[in-house]
This record gives sequence, C-alpha cells and structure tokens, in this order.
Amino acid sequence: MLKKTLLASMLALASVAASAAPVTFTVDTSIMQGRAQADYGDCGAVETVSLFPNGGGIDLDPDCSSDDLSLALLGGGIFATTEGNALKLFNRGDIIGDGSIGENTDPNGWAYALYEGWAASGWEASFNDRYLGFMTRSGSYGYVSADWNYNTRTGIGILSLGKGALESERGVGIAAVGEVPEPASLALLGLGLLGAGAARRRKQK
Repeated sequence: MLKKTLLASMLALASVAASAAPVTFTVDTSIMQGRAQADYGDCGAVETVSLFPNGGGIDLDPDCSSDDLSLALLGGGIFATTEGNALKLFNRGDIIGDGSIGENTDPNGWAYALYEGWAASGWEASFNDRYLGFMTRSGSYGYVSADWNYNTRTGIGILSLGKGALESERGVGIAAVGEVPEPASLALLGLGLLGAGAARRRKQK
C-alpha cells in the first residue's frame, strides 16, 4: 500500500511540475545610464537581449536616451509597473501573475528606472537580489533578477540583470525564486519527503 501511495504521489508531482514548467534563461548584462551620461549622446549602452526560444527578449533603453533607463519587451508584453510606469520591484517568493503587473500606460510598453536622469519611485537607493516581473504578449508571466547600483550624487545608475524564468503556460503565475528546480527534481524531492514521513510513522508505532 505504501509503495502504491508513494508512486502515485511521485507521478502527481511530476504531472503538476510538467503542466506548469518554467523556462529558465540568463541575461547576464548591465546598463549604465543617468544625468552625467547625457553628454555622451551615442546611446552606447543600448542593447537588445534575446531570451526565449521564440526570439522574444528585452530591449535595454529602447528609446536610445542617454539619461533615461527604460526597458521594454520585444514583440509586445509589459513589465510590471507602479505609478508613473516605474519598474516594479519584487522580492524572492513574490508571485508574478494576475493582479501584480499593474497598469503600464506607455503606448509602447516602456517602463523606467531613471527618467530624464532622475530615479523613479523605488529606485532612489541601491539594492541587490530583487526581481523585475513581466507578462509577454501571449499572456505568460516571468521574472528576471536585478541588482541596482545608484549614485545619488551623480544620478548615475547601473542596472545588472541576471537569471530569470518564464512560465510556459499562459495565465499561470510564477514565483520569483531565482533558481527554478527541474520537474524531475521536484518529483524526487516530493518522494523524499513522503519517504521521510513514512519512516517517521513506522518509528512511532
């Protein structure tokens, strides 16, 4: 009976994991913008990063403004924003999904950390290990890790993007967890927990 229960639980865990499997990616790039960058005029920090198998990705500062720092999703979709289209920041464990994206009122989907050289709300100080959330045009949710080094004196900020994940199923929320376990790992973890519970029950008898 115990073996059947463990097998059924393992299959159920694998099925759940497979039905909502995140696709992981790594950006591993930084962009520096701010008030003192306005004299450069060459938009040298502008970069396009492809992330997903279908060619989707992120435009870094797509409006090519040297004192703004804005992001947009290639092919449509929006980043999670707060008032004024500022990039919304998530913590580890937060759910990016229905109700957490906010309303992006920019017609082209731009979202800002710096606007005309000034830090948006929530970006006035440096931070590490936060997350940016987004929703693609097809309705899939995702996130990417973000570190922010901001000099309040010069108004220059460096945004570094790291690892991220995209939920493959449309409309399914995703937790900002950094490293996403593979479905097989989830099943093995569940099996191990069930086995530990069974051993404890036998010991108590």
